[in-house]
Amino acid sequence: MSDEQKDRKIEIIHPPNRLKARVSVAGGGGGIDNELLRRAESAVARYTSETDFAEDIHGDIIRLQEALTSLERLQDNQAEFLMAMYEIAHDIRGVGETFGYPIASRLANSLCRFLEGRMHVSPAEKEILGAHIDALSMVIERKLQGDGGDDGRDLVEAIESLVEE
Repeated sequence: MSDEQKDRKIEIIHPPNRLKARVSVAGGGGGIDNELLRRAESAVARYTSETDFAEDIHGDIIRLQEALTSLERLQDNQAEFLMAMYEIAHDIRGVGETFGYPIASRLANSLCRFLEGRMHVSPAEKEILGAHIDALSMVIERKLQGDGGDDGRDLVEAIESLVEE
């Protein structure tokens, strides 16, 4: 360390933790308004009961298939399509379970894990992408809610095994 660095004074700034004051912890704190929480949960329940997840997500599956088709034509400049696929899968992963489709969330999570950080895919890797999209498409077309039973669990495990290192 140089003399110049030793002479510098370092100031550490600790911003106030406003969140801590609002969340109830054992022994005190502001807490969360239970009525507000109940109303939020009620709104989510109403929205999920009024929304047909399979119908809503159908367009996303089509966009995944279109991105894969574009990738199959390209050797270079694949990053844009891979990022688009990641974003779509990320959205599905986030909402699937909320709408009663945890199997779709698991498949989308596997797809996200596979796509993460990729800028290019080989022909064999395109096959893995296709398998994920086909599995998601089947889940949506058949409206497989829950874990999909034995067949659903087997399907997810088979797809996830394509991504394991």
